[in-house]
Amino acid sequence: MLVKIIGGGPAGALTARLAALRHPDWTIAVFETLPPDDTFGFGVGLTRALLHAVQVADPVVFDRLMAATFPFSSASFRLPQGTTQFGQFHSGAIRRSELLRILLESAAEAGADVNIGKSVHVDDLTEEADIVVGADGLSSSTRARFAPQLGVHQSNGRGAFIWCAADIELDGTVFHPVQTSAGTFVAHAYPYAPGLSTFVVEASVDTLERAGFVNRTWESESSSDEEALKYLSEAFGALLKGGHFFGNRSRWTHFTTLACDRWSYRNVVLLGDAVATVHPSLGSGTKVALESAIALVDYLDTVEGQPVSDALAGFSRSRRPSVARLQERAARSQLWWESFSQRLHLSPSRVAVAYLSRAGVVSLDSLAKTDPALAANAIADFADIPVNDVPDSNLTDWVLNLPLHTEAIKLDDRRLPPPSGHDAASGVATIEVNSGDAWGPHGEDYLDLAREYLRSGATVIALHGGDTRSDVMDRLAVAERIRRETGSVVAVRARRDHQDIVADGIVAGRTDLIQLEEVRSRPVSKFNSNSLLPEGSVLAMLKAAVNAARELEAPSGVAIVDATGLLRAWVLMDGATPLAVEVVPKKARTAAFSGLPTGDVPAEISAQLATASQTYVALPGGLPIVIDGAIVGGIAAGGESAENDVTIAQAGLDVLATL
Repeated sequence: MLVKIIGGGPAGALTARLAALRHPDWTIAVFETLPPDDTFGFGVGLTRALLHAVQVADPVVFDRLMAATFPFSSASFRLPQGTTQFGQFHSGAIRRSELLRILLESAAEAGADVNIGKSVHVDDLTEEADIVVGADGLSSSTRARFAPQLGVHQSNGRGAFIWCAADIELDGTVFHPVQTSAGTFVAHAYPYAPGLSTFVVEASVDTLERAGFVNRTWESESSSDEEALKYLSEAFGALLKGGHFFGNRSRWTHFTTLACDRWSYRNVVLLGDAVATVHPSLGSGTKVALESAIALVDYLDTVEGQPVSDALAGFSRSRRPSVARLQERAARSQLWWESFSQRLHLSPSRVAVAYLSRAGVVSLDSLAKTDPALAANAIADFADIPVNDVPDSNLTDWVLNLPLHTEAIKLDDRRLPPPSGHDAASGVATIEVNSGDAWGPHGEDYLDLAREYLRSGATVIALHGGDTRSDVMDRLAVAERIRRETGSVVAVRARRDHQDIVADGIVAGRTDLIQLEEVRSRPVSKFNSNSLLPEGSVLAMLKAAVNAARELEAPSGVAIVDATGLLRAWVLMDGATPLAVEVVPKKARTAAFSGLPTGDVPAEISAQLATASQTYVALPGGLPIVIDGAIVGGIAAGGESAENDVTIAQAGLDVLATL
């Protein structure tokens, strides 16, 4: 097998290393234009989950990366109104040049032919090579060559950022806004070497215009915006403590979000930023690049003998959904940071909770286990009570049981009664939300509609729409803007198994109320041995769910059953709670037989199941598997938090659409 790789960045270099190690009879060649020391950027973050994936795939490279990684384990928001620190933020960073050097040298050591300073085009390689890997970055000529076949989607963020570094060693990740005469600049920073830290500074276009940092021209491609770096060094002087920013092709730019419908065409496959980008405020391109390289070589190991085009298409179908989920969460994070200045009225602990819950992954209940002090302080600030009055657990229910007393409405708890058909008469106006971009054109439309309802006498704005977790996150984003700009009481409609993210939203200032969706009772499904759940689908769902659990750093049990309740697949990940062995298969059966998400099973159906057998549980994390309109089984996950269980099970279901 002849494999030629365009681009010696993280994705290309690790692909070369792993392919050469596992297949010494293959010929592997890498072509990279620039040497590692000439790379753009400074330090890049390496998360615990990413390092674990590398350790499993290649212990030698893992050891080399760890030896060069600068570790840290805390993060803080340093705000005008105070500072809050939160732990359980285990990570590390490495010089980008050192990362590339380690990977390229390791690839050469494994037997790959590494060509530095040589530029090639995909058209020069496709005839000769069996596989061509396009890992040539965001400006990929490989992607441009096959754009119609790949289905490319590309957009730029509204905010701008500049990537730079400073000669100061921070004690962990720091989020720090500063207010200047031009507007707000927000820094995301972390250490990456002794005496050095990397900074990403964000600002709105309006702020940059007032500061005079738009429509600039440069002497060369390698020039940095020295005027901006000097300005920012003064603005962030208190944080830098006498240090200063320095650049490496550092200029204001807009983040480019890139996604492709397909990652391969014929014998060409794309990896890394060439095919999918992730906003750095959530993950990083390095994480996606390295994990995709591992996934590609793993996949090729299992399909030997298949036509190359089929194998690469199979890899694309298996890998793309997990990256798409990460991109969705990253997009929410990007929008959150672009509107960050709208949250500076919150206390530091509430800002931290808003940050941690911005993508719907971390909840108050999970924070009660990982960072109880932060959760308690945020809730105490919100409820205006002593921190000792906040309970240690069941925070979602506790928050939803708090009363709401305003001039417009008085409720004993945070649950707005379900719609009755007379909402207009009771002062409740409903708006259907189909977009989570609260600060874009759709957000303006929702805001205008809310204002019109309020002028007409409405006292509560209730947002409804789709019933997925992602749909609820969209509504919460829009609710935050409506609540912030109108001062009205806002409710978000959600299923019972999504009420955790609404409780997070209440504490984070996104909404005031939840309006629980009524779940229609369904008769318990009869066993149907003719309902087919193909083996390929089972394996694909299991793999996707496990990958999602790894991305969340949430060791879990995952179970899949068919329509008769027969266990078709089961895994208990390393580090998962032993209780999952008993509970998770029961959740999968409950979803299959009720036809409902297990967090939504009504009491009467739960009672029917309990009467029939002791093998059912109505706990969140189980979902029915539906193919061609028929319920053919159930999938469930179980770990440390209900919200992760639902996310992991949904990841397994999502892969069905790609098969």
